[in-house]
Amino acid sequence: MRGKVVLIDFWTYTCVNCVRTLPYIKQWDTSYRDQGLVIIGVHSPEFQFERELANVQRAVDGFNVKYAVALDNDFATWKNFRNRYWPAKYLIDKDGYIRYRHFGEGAYAETEEQLQELLREAGGVVALGSQIPRGEGVYADSALRDLTIELYLGHKRGSYYTYLGNPEGYKTDTPYSYQDYGLHFRNQFYLQGSWTIAEDGVEHARATPGYEDYIALKYTARTVNLVLKPLTDESLRSLITLDGAPLTAAAKGDDVVIEADGKSYLVVREPRLYNLVKDQHLASRELKIYADSPAFAAFAFTFGR
Repeated sequence: MRGKVVLIDFWTYTCVNCVRTLPYIKQWDTSYRDQGLVIIGVHSPEFQFERELANVQRAVDGFNVKYAVALDNDFATWKNFRNRYWPAKYLIDKDGYIRYRHFGEGAYAETEEQLQELLREAGGVVALGSQIPRGEGVYADSALRDLTIELYLGHKRGSYYTYLGNPEGYKTDTPYSYQDYGLHFRNQFYLQGSWTIAEDGVEHARATPGYEDYIALKYTARTVNLVLKPLTDESLRSLITLDGAPLTAAAKGDDVVIEADGKSYLVVREPRLYNLVKDQHLASRELKIYADSPAFAAFAFTFGR
């Protein structure tokens, strides 16, 4: 890589913050590859199923990523960079020195101008200035205060922050019958029915004739995403309600379908991030995701403005 400018992007395919940066990274790959830019995605998995090569390959193909992606399943590269964040970008100059770092979303114009400068230092003919408006992806302080935080459902991280709102607390790694008493606070999730809280997520622990068991969440956001995985090779169908009613065409996420009877469902075919809600405006609402199969597993909620 000596003589070239290298952009290292630490990411994982179910991280919504990482996914939202991909259009910018892919555009830089298209615009500057011939000028000497090399982009390497370092896929450092957040969940166990993200360690599987086939799952990552499917995600890379689905996102139409054309640059190289390395699997960092043991976090060796992550540790060598002393990295702590998803996503994280490191710009390395022609002599092998890290010259710029950015953690999280945003700062796309600044990052592009930095890589342009390094390409010019390496002998590339690159026009000055980014075409991306400054301030993109930056939320007002008030919106950030209101926005519900990322919620992990497994006990590895969830119990530390007490994301589970049921008064029974975390009954880990064994099926337990939870009772939802209906009093919900924001930034916590609530379980109804038989669930196993595993290290990474929650797994529905029984088959039911109807949609009796659910995960409930009171949140403030415009968009809601959930990392889901079927525990068998067959697809799952989950009923979803918003404020006690089916999702409407104006509020449903990209992965939700509204059937002829007016009810809204999510079909889970592979382990990935699913978009449940895409509302018109930032709002405080209550979401319920119902499960009727023991093959249903959920891992983390993420939110957007």
